[in-house]
Amino acid sequence: MRILVAIALLAGGFGLGYLAGGRGSASTVAHVNGERIAQGDLSRELEARFGAEVLNDMIKARLVAQEASKRKITITPEELDKRVDAMMTEPSVKAMIEAGRVTRADLERNLATVMLLDKLILSSITTEQQKTYFEVHQEDLEMVRARHILSATEEEAQRLEIKLMEGADFAKLAREHSLDESSRNKGGDLGYFRRGEIDPTVSEIAFQTEVGEVSSVVPTRFGYHLLQVTGKKDDFKSLQSSVQESMLEARRTDFVKALEKGAKIERKLVPREKADK
Repeated sequence: MRILVAIALLAGGFGLGYLAGGRGSASTVAHVNGERIAQGDLSRELEARFGAEVLNDMIKARLVAQEASKRKITITPEELDKRVDAMMTEPSVKAMIEAGRVTRADLERNLATVMLLDKLILSSITTEQQKTYFEVHQEDLEMVRARHILSATEEEAQRLEIKLMEGADFAKLAREHSLDESSRNKGGDLGYFRRGEIDPTVSEIAFQTEVGEVSSVVPTRFGYHLLQVTGKKDDFKSLQSSVQESMLEARRTDFVKALEKGAKIERKLVPREKADK
């Protein structure tokens, strides 16, 4: 289902206000060399360009809400706040908020729909089904967390490796010597990643290294790395949320299509091509 943030923002930006003529169709939104552009003209143009798309998303959201109500499935304000807070930390969303293209209210309205949809789907997925999915896709789901120090030469990397063998603090050395500006100030922390999400050679070594251990020097096209693995998620318990998200992604579209198929939907919006005739 494509109740995505981009479409949600579109609806939030004008679908619930401008298309409804919230400022009044007689209001003036601009003057061009003295000629007036009315709110009603803007609303009609927005509806013609995007109305059907926004309406489809609104219909899907209404179907999800109705099904959740029927099954007595709800989300708490605390759950919604937590999800919105997490979304607002994402760079792309932060940029849209700063540009005035979206508000917290927009995110709350649309994420509430997504959260209800996910709860509806998860209510029909058993723990055993999740475990079976994990067993089949374990290698793709496993994650590792590591620090790294990037050096320009093998000699420099080997010199730092000796310091680590002598008991030097990895994070401190990373802050002082790593050439990777994106992770240096975090003590070299790369966060959690899956196979293939970073340089393949570094990723392979990280998954082969035990938690707490430091790798030998790893040469790549970027330079020479030293890795310290700080965490792993490789069992069902630690990866259950990832299992659920993967299963949800595969089911959202079909679930909403089934709701649409079983519903009585009457669309009154006239498509642009018909309105122009």
